[in-house]
Amino acid sequence: MAAFAYTSNFQSLMEMAGLLSNEQFSSFLEDVVFPYQSGPERDTLGFRVLPLKPAFDMTYAALQRNSHIQIMAKHVALDAHAVPEPTQGAEALEGTIPSVATNITIGKEDYLHEAQLLMNAELVGTPLVEAAQDMIASKLDEKFAEHNARASYMRDYVIFHGKYEITTTNNSGSFFNVEFDFKVPAANKIAKTSTAKWWTDDTFATEGSAADPIADIDALVQKLEDRGFDKSNIVIEIGFKTFRALCRHSKVREAIAVFMNPGASQSPSLAATTYGMSDAQLAAQLSARCGVEFIVRRFVTAVPKFDVKTQKFVMNEQTGFVEGTLVARPKGEVGEIHATGHLMVGGPGDSIHSSGLYDGGRILVDYNCNLREKVQIWDTEEIYLYVLTQGKNMAYLTTI
Repeated sequence: MAAFAYTSNFQSLMEMAGLLSNEQFSSFLEDVVFPYQSGPERDTLGFRVLPLKPAFDMTYAALQRNSHIQIMAKHVALDAHAVPEPTQGAEALEGTIPSVATNITIGKEDYLHEAQLLMNAELVGTPLVEAAQDMIASKLDEKFAEHNARASYMRDYVIFHGKYEITTTNNSGSFFNVEFDFKVPAANKIAKTSTAKWWTDDTFATEGSAADPIADIDALVQKLEDRGFDKSNIVIEIGFKTFRALCRHSKVREAIAVFMNPGASQSPSLAATTYGMSDAQLAAQLSARCGVEFIVRRFVTAVPKFDVKTQKFVMNEQTGFVEGTLVARPKGEVGEIHATGHLMVGGPGDSIHSSGLYDGGRILVDYNCNLREKVQIWDTEEIYLYVLTQGKNMAYLTTI
């Protein structure tokens, strides 16, 4: 590809990506854009990534084989065939996989600004096309980071809610009121009330007078033990603010003190013996006392929402996990990531439109160039859903 100097025709420059065939465009994405990757990694903890489904298949189906109760083999007569058994606890889930998309618009002024920066830096010999590619790569990297942010949010939301909801809060400015429910039994959900709440409000400032976090955690874990899981195969997921407050709860400090010194008599004053311990030490002792691993969730993202009063966009912070809620789940795989492939349109030599696949075919990137308006539009899209297949083996504890 020929280099462009500052005096190059901007229309030719803007046609640069459009003049690539789809195959060349995919190479451009991997070779030029990939080195810029700096956003959050896609979180797949506890979820198995399934192969991409065909582009025309936009539905998912998951069987919830989650009773964790083994069916006994039957006694049969000699040489007789066994009667087929039903899949205990299986439930087929059907639905349309939601699409996730972002958009970038790059105009003539963006290229002029890039050229001005090069001139100010006295980099007169630097080809403008190289600077343009860098600009495109950095902007696309931001969009790919947005895709990963949505995925991490979805992963936590599915775990902490037992379902995935698309609402006006987490999807402002687009469609909403869509729900994928993964059928967590109501009996698996424990909610503390009145003085038994661990804290009286969501600031974790005042402890409930009858709160007993250790006993409640033991009861939560017992929900899974009653389904045949050993403690070594159980983990608890918890938000970072809740976990920090939990480690410093007076009843937890007292329980840790007794755990570390079984001969001591239990009394409120025992809590003082743990005040010199760091948060990491308290967390380690808490895990040892409860016999399960705690996984602390920390990912925070944001959703822009237009404020009519101020006429400005406001960035509303979002977390998929829920502070004040603990989730006990089996260690290892509890769900699947269902993703659909993409249909690509536009052929080689098309100067207006090109399509390319990025990140192993997961993300479709569409390039369109409006030569009259001298504007490039880059659209990114992927179609996927985190599907919880172990909903009946999840237990929830609401503490506030």
